[in-house]
Amino acid sequence: MSFEMLESKTVFEGKIITVNTDTIRLPDGNDAYREKICTTDGVGVIVLNENDEILLVRQHRYAMDLYTLEIPAGKTDKGEDIYQAALRELREETGYKAEKLTKLSPVITMPAICTETVHLFYADYKDLTFVGTDFDEDEFIELIAVPFEKAVKMVLDGEICDSKTVSAILQLYVLKNKKYSG
Repeated sequence: MSFEMLESKTVFEGKIITVNTDTIRLPDGNDAYREKICTTDGVGVIVLNENDEILLVRQHRYAMDLYTLEIPAGKTDKGEDIYQAALRELREETGYKAEKLTKLSPVITMPAICTETVHLFYADYKDLTFVGTDFDEDEFIELIAVPFEKAVKMVLDGEICDSKTVSAILQLYVLKNKKYSG
């Protein structure tokens, strides 16, 4: 099954996204119109501290006009290695420098319209040293420690609904409870 690109136009180019309108040929021979948001990938790090709490960032998200609880996360810089980006975001938002991160499964945030993949990692408190935060100039965030089991319940109750955070919490829950033998 193939999809052939017939025409692509950039209709917007911003600081973090580019929007294209594309005309494609479908496998049945018909043509279709698509809109695509192009952006660099993201990274997120779920941190479990010595008290079995995860560190979440509370921040206002302008597009949805709401406050969210999310794992520390951010965009990769163009060409930046995802592991290095995860270390950078962890340090910037939590103040922790990690000696080691464990890779989790990535999340494709909106595959119907967006090119972004968020690469997830896990950091254990044994591998962390506090060195101080370094927020971006336009970031106003609050770091909150939430008991891990409560965070799982918050996901299941819909209180935490950010896709990367939901995925990271549930992946860590499965790994901690050895519910997966793969």
